Amino acid sequence: RQAALRQIPRSYLYFGFTTLLDLFSSDEQINEWNQQPIAPKAYHCSGVPIPGGYPLAWQPSEGQLSHPAATFYLFDPRQALLMKQTPDSQSHKTQPLVADIARTNAICIKAFYDKGFGSLKNLPVPSVPMMRELVTEAHKKSLPVYIHGTSVESHEFALQTGADLLVHGIWNTGHSDNPTQAIHQIAKKTANAGLGVHPTIQVLFGELEILNSAFFDNPLLKKVMPPSLIKWYQSTEGQWFAEKLAKNLGAIPKAKRSLAAKKGYNTALQTVQTHLRALHKAKADLYFGSDTPSGPLYTQFPGFNGQEEISRWAEQDIPLLALFQSLTIKNAKLLKLSHKIGSIEIGKTADLLILTENPLESASAYGSIDWVILGGKAIKREDLAAD
Repeated sequence: RQAALRQIPRSYLYFGFTTLLDLFSSDEQINEWNQQPIAPKAYHCSGVPIPGGYPLAWQPSEGQLSHPAATFYLFDPRQALLMKQTPDSQSHKTQPLVADIARTNAICIKAFYDKGFGSLKNLPVPSVPMMRELVTEAHKKSLPVYIHGTSVESHEFALQTGADLLVHGIWNTGHSDNPTQAIHQIAKKTANAGLGVHPTIQVLFGELEILNSAFFDNPLLKKVMPPSLIKWYQSTEGQWFAEKLAKNLGAIPKAKRSLAAKKGYNTALQTVQTHLRALHKAKADLYFGSDTPSGPLYTQFPGFNGQEEISRWAEQDIPLLALFQSLTIKNAKLLKLSHKIGSIEIGKTADLLILTENPLESASAYGSIDWVILGGKAIKREDLAAD
């Protein structure tokens, strides 16, 4: 564990990520991260879930609203009895809640529209009026609002709220008779509304990869995972989540699990890739985001996961200039950080990558880092490697 914690900041830098945004964190956690001697600069959003909704539903109902993840929960008028019985619930109404968030170092707000999955389904979701009010108050404080959602329904919801960015592409088209048509229609609406999207394609591929017995044959992993961690991940204890997923497949040999699982993931994988292409065709605003880490998955390891997400965009023929801008200046502008980062200009932070290839000629250039310059200090890339 200690070896992993020492390496993770370096692994982000090894793949060129000099700035990070944690979509659900606190001042204390981010300040602790930023005190490390060599690490990407981190910023954060404040998460604003609703009582009993995603992701709070994974906590026991008793005491749920006193959990750290509920620090900035949103008052839900539909749960009148619970709100009345919960101390200080009035301070979680939209206006005072956003004012409290604005007094922290958070630079954005993240809300959630997810009815659940697995053992938790049919979860409550915020109403359109609740979210519109949240967006209005957030914008008064210059805080962009991100909305988590992976379905057509959640994307339709976000379009009605005035939010700034959707976290995740579409993985689930619901019961649509013509899923492809529905995806293209929502992509056009997204573009017309000026709503940004983090496609996060690698999330699904990473889930599938955990059942790939050959995953650790990838030589790049030795650059970002300490040897002791790689060894543990392959142990019986370290394979706990892979074994949990494998139970859904029945009695299948390890070597054949990946192929068997792929059949179950095919629809979702095709959907999210079709959605990315549709967004680009509609000229929607694409912003790079990796969703690292996504669940207890070593296949989504910091830095490596971001590099894989870049490759997924390239596979869907996203133009290199659009990819480059999504990785750099677009996120900086959305988060009102473009006076500090996002481009090379006098007066900005000297966080730079020296590459041996041109990223406007090939996406492989993002793997050709020679030097990382962090705050003006030049670091040879190989000095950041775990090996």
